[in-house]
Amino acid sequence: MPAALQITKKLAIASLIDIQDTVFADSYRNGLWWSLYGDYGGDKRVQDSYLDARHAYRVAQSEYFYYAATDSRILTDSELIKVLYESAQGHLCYPDEPDSWFYSIGCLLGSLSVTLFPATSQEWQQWEAEHRTFQAKLHRDTQPLDPLAVVA
Repeated sequence: MPAALQITKKLAIASLIDIQDTVFADSYRNGLWWSLYGDYGGDKRVQDSYLDARHAYRVAQSEYFYYAATDSRILTDSELIKVLYESAQGHLCYPDEPDSWFYSIGCLLGSLSVTLFPATSQEWQQWEAEHRTFQAKLHRDTQPLDPLAVVA
């Protein structure tokens, strides 16, 4: 587990990644402070991109818990930058799909957060039900067709 990062005098949090660079640590700390205490002026409409990212976050968490190896590890800051760079490069091919970037970020955050937020039994039950439904649909959709009579 990464070391706690001091955000304020009274607040320290566990980082989602293993931060090794001090400049990155400062930016990470400042970003967290801003997201918690920053300039927010009243009710704002939730953007569609937030909903895409939120859905992707759930998808990534369930995928991680359901399919990931048990020996997974926490990314370092430089590995995170590499993942973000590769993702951004991939999205250059789809300039008309801006929401795919938010989906990608949601997936990344979902996979990073599993070390801090272990799956609950309720989540496992939900994922199991979703997986059974998916498997049933897959089985139903891939059944061979009845042979057709050959007309001479």
